[in-house]
Amino acid sequence: MSDKLGILTKKVFWPYVTQEDKKAVMNVLERGILFGHTEADGRVFAPETDSLQKEYADYIGVTYCLAVNSGTAALHIALAGCGIGPGDEVITSAFSYVATPMAILHAHAIPVFVDIDINTHNIDVSKIEEKITSRTRAIMPVHMNGLPCDMDAITEIAKRHNLFVIEDAAQAGGSFYKDKRAGSIGHAAGFSLNGTKNFSVGEGGLFVTSDFNIYERAKAVATMAVGTDEIFDQDYSDKRFWHLIGYNYKVQELTSALARSRLRSLDAVNDCGVSNAAVLDRILGDIPEVVIQKIPLGYTSTYYKYRFWINLPQAGIKLRDAVFQALRAEDVDVTMWQRDPLPALPAFQLKRGYGYSCPWVHGRKQNYSIKDYPATQKLLDTSIIVCSESYPIFCQPPEVVEYYGLAIKRVFENIDEILNRL
Repeated sequence: MSDKLGILTKKVFWPYVTQEDKKAVMNVLERGILFGHTEADGRVFAPETDSLQKEYADYIGVTYCLAVNSGTAALHIALAGCGIGPGDEVITSAFSYVATPMAILHAHAIPVFVDIDINTHNIDVSKIEEKITSRTRAIMPVHMNGLPCDMDAITEIAKRHNLFVIEDAAQAGGSFYKDKRAGSIGHAAGFSLNGTKNFSVGEGGLFVTSDFNIYERAKAVATMAVGTDEIFDQDYSDKRFWHLIGYNYKVQELTSALARSRLRSLDAVNDCGVSNAAVLDRILGDIPEVVIQKIPLGYTSTYYKYRFWINLPQAGIKLRDAVFQALRAEDVDVTMWQRDPLPALPAFQLKRGYGYSCPWVHGRKQNYSIKDYPATQKLLDTSIIVCSESYPIFCQPPEVVEYYGLAIKRVFENIDEILNRL
């Protein structure tokens, strides 16, 4: 018991703040420019935000980056930048955070869900084409837990049907699909800087693309329909985007400064996640009743979350909850994240939208039948996440993760006792 207590006292709380982070923020306060400051000549000057956008574009391997106030906003302007609008359908995964389909609704478009591959937890590419209709305009793959989707297959499908590919890379800052960063493969992508993420600044988002036309329109939507030259003349002569509904998705300099500081350590954070996941893979891989997420050859994950599912005939919510409680009794930091497929949420069952059944009234009839997503339902009914958002896997000492793995093994060595109590 004393060894266990000694190990668990080493748990690391997230997000931690370094001296470099504090210095970056203090530099902004001392400079006194807290937002996009308009100079006498009309030019907007935001040194931290401008630098962050350049540095992150270089890091991902794209041409353009726009810092916004959330990952949801980043996805919304990615859709808007591609011209997605009322009546358009966007195909996405049935397993994600609700921000994914909400961003589609913000673009006045209609989410169309596809079941997942239970081994990767990502969208099942073999089921995408059956959901494509004459109204489909884009595919939004979600890189779940930081593991990129099969982007070659998705890109090929999109080319055959003349569709945009917009990557939801909210959980995948820094991960690789073969030799490319997640977010650099589709037409555009959105990242999250939410406090729980590997790349964490509290709140914020990053939109990226290498297409100037997409960038130009996306930026206009994010900045109240103002043009992209960032010169605010008195007559507002650039009226190219004034027909659009503009939003105020801008960020402040403090957020951008903190993001620049934390970007410098992002690869080290992700490496820690990969290393700790390997510890769990080694231990859990020997447990016949446990199935871990499959990482295809050539892919890397950020391990935003480490999820395993229970592979037993009796597996379901009741057994999952019993195992969950047994793990908590062993002082294993476990949690749940998402308990239902996205189509099961009231927003998609009731389809009231933002008044008069919009945006669904603009398109074909959508029936979000929960039974159409059996793999997603099975994963959520039978799976548990190791580590929590306050103490995530990507910042823990290896001895803590080793303890968790061995404790999980002990619980499953006694799985018959748990089954007998059900």
